[in-house]
Amino acid sequence: MRFSLAAITATVLSVLPLGTYAQTLNFGTPPSSRIPILFNDHHVYAKPDELRRGRLLAALVRGDTIFVPLRSMFEQAGATVTYDRLSRTTTLRKPGIIVEVTVGLPEVRINGEVRPLDVPPIAYGDEVLVPVRVLAEALGAYVEYKPDLRVVVVRVVVAQSTPPPAPVQLQLSSPAPVAIVPRPTVPPGPPIPEGTPEPETYLVGDVTIAPKVANALSPDETGATGQSFDVRAASEFSLLDVPLELDAEYARDVYPHPSGFVTALGGNSSAFVPAFDARDSEIDVHLGAQLSPQKVYFSVGYLSLANNYGYPAIRGLGVGLLKLPILSNRLSYDAGVFYYPNITGFCGLAACPTAMGDVSYGLLTYSAGATYAFGPFFIETGYRGDRGTRKSIAPVGFTHDGPFAGLGLHL
Repeated sequence: MRFSLAAITATVLSVLPLGTYAQTLNFGTPPSSRIPILFNDHHVYAKPDELRRGRLLAALVRGDTIFVPLRSMFEQAGATVTYDRLSRTTTLRKPGIIVEVTVGLPEVRINGEVRPLDVPPIAYGDEVLVPVRVLAEALGAYVEYKPDLRVVVVRVVVAQSTPPPAPVQLQLSSPAPVAIVPRPTVPPGPPIPEGTPEPETYLVGDVTIAPKVANALSPDETGATGQSFDVRAASEFSLLDVPLELDAEYARDVYPHPSGFVTALGGNSSAFVPAFDARDSEIDVHLGAQLSPQKVYFSVGYLSLANNYGYPAIRGLGVGLLKLPILSNRLSYDAGVFYYPNITGFCGLAACPTAMGDVSYGLLTYSAGATYAFGPFFIETGYRGDRGTRKSIAPVGFTHDGPFAGLGLHL
């Protein structure tokens, strides 16, 4: 980790009885996410009322650095905290020690002495977070990540003075009483509540069951189960402290086209087309910013539609809302709705001899599903579809929809 393991280990050895840590501490490799905190064997929350809402104050793990909330950690240790908004500097005072840190400045000032930090303090929401090295050097604390419990343990060991011995009263009939001091015990903390879902990455493939298609070639045809499918991947990450998601999908719909007359491009004439299997394919990519910790995102999308029957490919940008599944839960759900106001493609002389130009549609896509997770895998089922509204020289509108089911891998 970026904070000094040697420094923290030395701190532990200086405040604990000799022999307590005979070997080097194993801090493990924490995942990149928010981790619950235990402070001197007690759970730490930002405010009592937040406990009722299930919002757990947590450490934040970025790469190989653990950040902890500055105010709450020092207040737990009995310090007073003030914050200067103009300089973005937090000052902490405790008898015998003054600590100053500034957001974005890779140093901590302890009793006037400047000590460099590998990474600077950061602002996260309404909190100032600092690398755990600040706790180690300012409070004589040690911090350990427990991968088996998925918690960050912060411990400040305070030296306790030995009480003076009680005066001995001599008795002729019986020996002097001996005071028995019971061994101190630490009561176990409450169960760790579930906090904000962690960022996740997954890959899933679905088969569309008896998909229905309606367009210029097909008034309302039902395709065979197994020929239409979609493959989708999604990943959550943070950039400049903003939670983001990136997902991409490839979908294909196959359906029979009976022989007969169809509406030609431009919508002003018709043409005879023999029977064949039509194929529509779609590529959809979204990049979104998180609106809710429960994996709700506002996303910008890019969509491309192509086919095997000579119509031009059409492309365009859109916006929408996306709800990703929480695969750390056994049961979850996902949903999405996007609108593309103008997806277009140029129609040349071969396909549009009488009306060359841009074919365009307004397009609405939608999906909703449920997931059941087991180990690294999950099963999902739901319903998806789209609605295309004809615009410039497009023959007619179109629809694709149907239920789906598939298998995914939680990476």
